[in-house]
Amino acid sequence: MNALVSAEEPRKRARLDESFSACEDENTIQESQDTTQVLPDEMLAMVFAEMDTLIDIARCSKTCRRWSPMVWPNVRHLGEVLWLHEAFEAAPKCPALLSLHIDWPDDVPDPDSLIFLRKILSKCARLQTLTLIDPRGGFLNELTALRELHELHLQFDEVQYAAISGPLPSLTSLDLYGNMLCIEDIGKYSSLQRLYIEADLIELGQPPVGLRELALYGTLTYSSTALSCLPDLTELRLQNNRLGSSLARLTRLQRLVYCEPADQELASALSNLSRLTRLVLQAVPDVSLTLPTSIVRLAVDVEQVNNLRQLSRLTHICVLYGWHEANLCDIPCLQSLCLACSEGPTDYRRLSSLQSLRRLHVGALVDADIHRLCNLTMLTYLKVSDNAYISRADVYDELKRLQPMCVIKYVV
Repeated sequence: MNALVSAEEPRKRARLDESFSACEDENTIQESQDTTQVLPDEMLAMVFAEMDTLIDIARCSKTCRRWSPMVWPNVRHLGEVLWLHEAFEAAPKCPALLSLHIDWPDDVPDPDSLIFLRKILSKCARLQTLTLIDPRGGFLNELTALRELHELHLQFDEVQYAAISGPLPSLTSLDLYGNMLCIEDIGKYSSLQRLYIEADLIELGQPPVGLRELALYGTLTYSSTALSCLPDLTELRLQNNRLGSSLARLTRLQRLVYCEPADQELASALSNLSRLTRLVLQAVPDVSLTLPTSIVRLAVDVEQVNNLRQLSRLTHICVLYGWHEANLCDIPCLQSLCLACSEGPTDYRRLSSLQSLRRLHVGALVDADIHRLCNLTMLTYLKVSDNAYISRADVYDELKRLQPMCVIKYVV
C-alpha cells in the first residue's frame, strides 16, 4: 500500500504543476490583452491631450471602439502648421483645442477662406494661441469671437491693411511679421502686454499704455514720443530706431536690446536707468558708456564701458567685438563669460582671478590654454565653438582629467 501511495504522489504533483502553469499562461495572455482596457477614461484623456500631430490623432481614433469617441474631443494642441482646408476638417472635431497654426493657400478665394475661418473659430472658441500665415480678407473681424485668446501670431507675405473692429479682451501677446504691414487701432487691445514686430515697413498707432514688452525690428519708423508714453515698459528691443534722450523716460525699463550704435544722447539716458539689469548693444558704440550699477547681464563692447569695475552686481558678460582681459579680471561676482564673439586675442591666464566663474564659452583653444583654464576651480560648464588648433578628443580627455566635474560641449 505504501508503495502505491508513493508511486501516485509524483503523478499528482505533475498534474498540479501543469494546472498552475496553465493558469499563469492564461493570466499573462489576459493581462497583455487588457493593458489599455484597465486604464480609466480620465487617464486616457490625459494621454490624448498630449498628442499634437494629425497622423497620430487619426491613428489613435481608429484603434478601437472605446477610443474612437474619446480622441478628438480631448486634443488640446495641434503643433504642426495646417493648410486652411486641413484645419477646416480637423479643428471642428476638437472643441477643447487651445493652440492652432494655419497657413493660407494661394488657390482659395478670399470669400471662401473667411467662411472656412469662421467655422473653425466658431467650433474652437477656447483657443488661447493662434498663428495665421499670409491671411487675407477681413480676417481680424472673425477673431473677435475668441474671448480667451492670449497669443496671436500674424505673418504676411504681401501688403496688408487690417482694421480692428472689436477688442480681444484676453490678448496679452501679439507678433507681427511681414514685408509690408499696416494695422490700425492697435490700442484697442487694452490687455496687450507684449508686442513683437518684424517688418520692412509698418504704420502703427499708439500701442496700449499697459504694454510691458516691445520689440521693433526691420526698416520701420516709430515716434520716440509715442514710446516714451509707455510707463510700464520693462523690456525694449530696437533696430533702425533711435530713441535718444527719450529713453530716460522709461524709468521702469529692465531689459534693453539696442541694435544701433550708441550716441551721446543714449549714453546719457542709460546712466539714469536705475532698474536696468540686462543690456545688449549689438553695434560698436560711438561714445564711451557709463552704465547703471544695477546691471546684472551685459553684452557689449566692454572696451567702451567706463565703470565696468564698479558694476558690483554684474554676473554675466558676453563680450562683443574687441576687448582686453584686464577689463574683466576685477569683477568679483562674474559667474558666466562668453568670449566666442570677441575679435581680439585671448590670454586665459588673466582670467584665473575670476574664482566665481562657473560657465565659460570660448572660441579656439591651443594646448597651453587647457592648463590655464584649469585654474578656474569653480568652472562647471565649458563650451568651445571653434577648435581648429587641436583635436576634440585631446581637449576633452585633458580637460576631463584636470576638471572632472566640468561639462564640456563642442559646437562646430
